[in-house]
Amino acid sequence: MEALSQISSIIHLQKKWIAYRASSLYVDPLVVELKIRLAPQEKLAEALEKSWHPIVSLQHITPQRLTEAMDYWNRLLPFKERLATSPSGELLEPGSFDLEELVKLQIVSAEEFKDRLNDLQKELNERITGSEEGSRIRYEDFVYVADFKETILRAYLTTFLISEGDAFLQVDPLEEEAFLTLRRPEGASKTSTGSKVVAINHGEWEMYIEGGRQV
Repeated sequence: MEALSQISSIIHLQKKWIAYRASSLYVDPLVVELKIRLAPQEKLAEALEKSWHPIVSLQHITPQRLTEAMDYWNRLLPFKERLATSPSGELLEPGSFDLEELVKLQIVSAEEFKDRLNDLQKELNERITGSEEGSRIRYEDFVYVADFKETILRAYLTTFLISEGDAFLQVDPLEEEAFLTLRRPEGASKTSTGSKVVAINHGEWEMYIEGGRQV
């Protein structure tokens, strides 16, 4: 019975192989290789162009970003060396720095940070007062500026204004937009200043700066 089962399996596979070879979609691999070798470069380039579907748009890639990417990969240590830098031999979990740690690392001084925060708060007050609605301003309209690094810094400082209660985050669930306001949103508790994850990437920032309010 086992021998008959093996023989029937072989016959079944042979049947499928013959059916596949006889189908209209079958092409002999040797014929395909021969056609590729004999085809002119122009035809090969045309075939590549028609079948190539890149997942990255060239309009979002700038020479500066390409240079930064190359520098990053050139400086990146091999995985084994990065793994060895951890005392436990394991990869460290991602974390964050608070203001005190940034000051200790001398990345920013406490006075400089305070001055920037006060300037940003003053700007927010003036822009909200002079806005069309008179009570709030769209988050992107306030945070996004022509320089991407400055945009990230403004977003970081804005979180401090919100956490300290000097500004409030108002989220419109229908429009899926976030607004900054100086008044506590209706229905919000006194201990809550609002919370929303706002992702800022270079592509969206570039679209906003070039086209305006297209984020």
